[in-house]
This record gives sequence, C-alpha cells and structure tokens, in this order.
Amino acid sequence: MISADAATQLAVFAVEALFVFGVLVGLFHIRHSFGWAPLYISLGTLQPLQTLFSTSVYVELGSGISVSPGSTVLFSATLFVILLIYIRDDAVEARKVVYGVALANTAVSLLVILAALHLDDSTARHLAPMSLETIQRNPRVMIAGTITLVLDVLLLIVAYEATFRLFRSSLFLRIYTATAMVLIVDTVVFTTGAFLGVRPVGLILIAALIGKLVTALIYTALSVVYLNLSKRPEDGGPAPAELRDAFHLLSYKQRFELVSEHAQRDGLTGVFNRGFFDESLSLEVLRAHRLQQTVSLLLIDLDDFKDINDRCGHPEGDKVLKCYACQMTNRLRATDIACRYGGDEFAIILPNTPLDEARKVGRSIKDRCREECNVPDGKPRVSASATIGVSAFPDDGGSVEELVQAADKRLYDGKRAGGDCVV
Repeated sequence: MISADAATQLAVFAVEALFVFGVLVGLFHIRHSFGWAPLYISLGTLQPLQTLFSTSVYVELGSGISVSPGSTVLFSATLFVILLIYIRDDAVEARKVVYGVALANTAVSLLVILAALHLDDSTARHLAPMSLETIQRNPRVMIAGTITLVLDVLLLIVAYEATFRLFRSSLFLRIYTATAMVLIVDTVVFTTGAFLGVRPVGLILIAALIGKLVTALIYTALSVVYLNLSKRPEDGGPAPAELRDAFHLLSYKQRFELVSEHAQRDGLTGVFNRGFFDESLSLEVLRAHRLQQTVSLLLIDLDDFKDINDRCGHPEGDKVLKCYACQMTNRLRATDIACRYGGDEFAIILPNTPLDEARKVGRSIKDRCREECNVPDGKPRVSASATIGVSAFPDDGGSVEELVQAADKRLYDGKRAGGDCVV
C-alpha cells in the first residue's frame, strides 16, 4: 500500500511533469511567433536546476525507494523536447539547442568554480547557510552532465532512427523505445558516477530507473498527442548553409528511407507499386527456393470497375481503389506485400503461405471489400466486387513468369464464370 505522504508526493511529481512539459512544449509551439529564445533560455535554466536536484533532493516514496525530481522530471523533459525539435524541425535546430545548453552549462560551471574561491577565503561572510562542499561538487557534476547531455542526444537520435523501421506504424513505440534506451544508459552512468563510494548506488539506481521510465510513458503520450494535433508550418524558403556534423548526418538515414519508400509506393492507394512488386516477387521466389518453402500470389481484379467510373465518376472510383488497398493491408501480415498491379488490379505476395491458406486470405479480402468498398448510385448502393486468381510456388511453377501466368489464367477463368470469386 502507498502511504498518504507517498501518494501526495506522486501527485506533486505528476503536476511537476505536466507543468514542465506543458511550458516547454508551449514555448516550442510559439517559436514561429516569438522566436527560439524563450525555449533556449528555459532549457538552459533547467539544466543547472536539474543537476542541483539530482545530487541533493530525493523524495521518499516508501520501501527505501527515493526519487529525485531533477533527473526524473526535469532531465527527462529536456530530452523529450529535444526529440520533438528533431522530429518536427530536423537536426539543425536540435543541434542548436544542445550546443547552446552545453555552452551555457559550461559557463555556469566555471563561474561557480570561481565563486567558490570566495567562500574558501577566511574573510568571506556567510549571510545564509551554504555548503562549500556542495558548491565545489556541483560544477564537476554539471560539466559531466553537460558532456552526458550531448552524448545522450546523439544516442537518442540514433535510437529513434533505429526504431523508425522497426515501429514505423507506431509513433508512440518509436518515441518511448528510443527515450527509454537513452534514459536507462544515462541513469546507470550518472548514478554510478555521482554516488559511487558516497551513497548506496543500488536502491538509487532502481528508483531512478522506475521513476524515469514511468515519467517517459507520460511524456511519450503527451508528445504523440501534440505531434498529432499540431501541423508543421510551411517552410519559409531555402535553408541557409549549415555546418555539417553528427546531428546533420544522422537525420539523413530517415529521410533516405522515407524518400526511397515514397518512390516505391503507389500515389493514390499507398500500397507498393508495380516496380516494387516485380522486384519483391523475384526475391521471394528465390528465398522460397533456397529455404524449400512456398510463396503464394494473389492477382485481384475489380469487377466492372469501368462501369463504376462511368456511372459514379472517377472520384468515386478512386475511393473504391483506396478502400480496397486499406482493407487488404488490414488483413495481411507484416511480411505480406500488397501492390497495385495495374489500373484496377492489385497483387499480393504471401511468403511461406501454401495455396489453401492463400485462398482463404483471398476470400476474406474479397468478402470484406465487397461489404465495405461500395459506391452510391441512387438506391441501393453499387457493390464493388472483385475476382481473384491464386497461384503458389512451386506447385504452379518454378519461376516468377510461371507463377504470374498461373494466377492470371485463373483470374480470367473466374471472370468468364461471372466474377466475384476466388479461383
């Protein structure tokens, strides 16, 4: 059971997280109206504060577990905002923020070291209680934290790029996985470096990891909501020449993947195009031959699609095609490949799938699309049915050409039989 005091502290942590993240994201959101300075100054102010809290302020939450608001709330918020900048404004602005904060921290650290010389003098008057040991230790921790911040952000970008292909359909998983990896590494390094030989590291490390990973869940959810609700403003013109460094280079991996994938996609339906189909089918047949597996092919042709265009118009026909593409991809595995084969034809490659299973997949797609992808033409609605020809390697052929010919022949056998069937 959580005590009343611990529950109160958790509530304070939640309010702190919402407040800090809200302020930083708010400043980020208004950057085009008020400039970047408010956000830069706020991040620069948070860094010395989070360093001070991380080394001196810990809140007891029970069972010997103590969490610092500095590392849990403030530092995590800094990383998430920098990642938002990277996602929305690319690596150039993220680099400016990190380098700016790093230089400011270094300057503050040097200033604190110089100020500590006053306190070490016998003529200094202490009007308020001040620990010389704490003041002398903080600059070292701040400098170490500054170096760690730069390394953390580089690792964060690498991690986010690495998760881009792994979790392409889930922005939440991409952000949380990347930030969690960085927070784990950072926590282990910072806690060990700051407290080894001074305080028991084990409980501090466990508490810090739990606190940061839970806070990361909250920040990830808020980040996804913000990114989905906000729209990127139009570019104001060509970007000026920029210094090429690690931040700049890292951003190109995701750009290249996006551009490459865009070139392989059909512009209307979003599924892969004919060129990608030809390349993929050849690779899958070779793979199936090497691993002694099966690979099935579905060729899908919409019935009377010309009549839909003529009676309802091309915009309605486009909606039918997009609906077919959506329904197909929703019923396929991650390893299956859906492509637009021609005008009103689609093709689906099913790796490691025997003919009987492929026929079931075809029936499921056909039936679902007939229900969902119809168009209005007065009353009743016009149903957009389809005919599907199915073939499989190696039973129906040992080459790509034979596989396509077998599926194509069965497709037109179904057309001659009246359509709306799987052959």
